[in-house]
Amino acid sequence: MQPMSDKRKIGAYVLLKIAPGKSRLITGKISQIEGVKTAHSVTGMFDIIAYIEASDINNLTGTVRSNIQNIDGVIRTHTAIVGELVTTGD
Repeated sequence: MQPMSDKRKIGAYVLLKIAPGKSRLITGKISQIEGVKTAHSVTGMFDIIAYIEASDINNLTGTVRSNIQNIDGVIRTHTAIVGELVTTGD
């Protein structure tokens, strides 16, 4: 049996402002990134909201910086880290 700490992950909502007309394309690209659980186009101040999980804060910020912010058309991101750890069956 694995220790409980091996099953814990950190989660975050990533809110994205993107270039006009790229919502569907960027939502699709984000959905394919490892660790992204959901990604949806939304209305309001931001254009896309994605929920991601990672094993620790370094991997989480690495996913945002290296994989999400580098997508062509992403103008700005805001990451809201979930206050409690997510316990998974993985």
